[in-house]
Amino acid sequence: MGNFTEQFQVQKTSQGDDRILSLSGPITENAVFPIDYVDGAKHLILELEKVTGINSSGIRLWLQWMNAIKLLSPEIIITLRG
Repeated sequence: MGNFTEQFQVQKTSQGDDRILSLSGPITENAVFPIDYVDGAKHLILELEKVTGINSSGIRLWLQWMNAIKLLSPEIIITLRG
């Protein structure tokens, strides 16, 4: 199902108005999604290749994060990779 002993991490890269967030490790109840990394971005690219698993609590946090992003930046375009 996934290796939940690793720690969730987010690495940010900016290219103009684009933000590239590389996520790695398991998305669980301990995951922290940084909303401030998204501020001012017109395009958000989420690199998911190194995500090792997600549990139901992680799904809840993911959906809350997506909703917060859309509230902060209603016009943002979100692209998922990996």
